[in-house]
Amino acid sequence: MARWILVNGSEREIFPSGRIFTGAELDFLIDGNISGYLLAERIIGGIFLYMDDEGKLKGKRRNRLATELLHFYRWDLGQVVVYGNVLLADLCETGDA
Repeated sequence: MARWILVNGSEREIFPSGRIFTGAELDFLIDGNISGYLLAERIIGGIFLYMDDEGKLKGKRRNRLATELLHFYRWDLGQVVVYGNVLLADLCETGDA
């Protein structure tokens, strides 16, 4: 199960339509140029935060909850601010494992 974290602070548990999220599903959920950060190592599931890496340039709102989660798991990225909606997913759910 993945978490879709919206810029308004709400969260939704979501599942891929098949075994993994398709490119079209990721495009819909992120609505932008998809990139992100590994939050938890592969040995414990490999949780990844998928985001629009051009969110600020596109004028998307800051995602406070996603930014706080990123800084909690990756203190080395304290300068990074997340903009737009994000997907937190296990690497197996996206085919990146």
